[in-house]
Amino acid sequence: MMDIQPFLNLISLFRIAFTIFFFIVAFVAAFRSRTFFETIIVALILFFLAAVFSIFIQNILGNEAGVININYIFLALAGGLALGKISKWIMERLFM
Repeated sequence: MMDIQPFLNLISLFRIAFTIFFFIVAFVAAFRSRTFFETIIVALILFFLAAVFSIFIQNILGNEAGVININYIFLALAGGLALGKISKWIMERLFM
């Protein structure tokens, strides 16, 4: 029988990478000159893509051991947007 432990370790790295990636994307999107509505739409699209990717991985493994936790991605998006908006507000007040 094939050992899938290296594959599960790779999935664990994907969890961390996706959380960091979505936090950075949300943070950068908050600094863009787009409206808040457009930023929310981009965040929802990224959240949907992460959900599809998570379902794909779940189907490969056949159990829930390797599922990327959608809650972490959602929290990373929300945290990135909030921190980005707060940072933008502070930067505008200090340097403008």
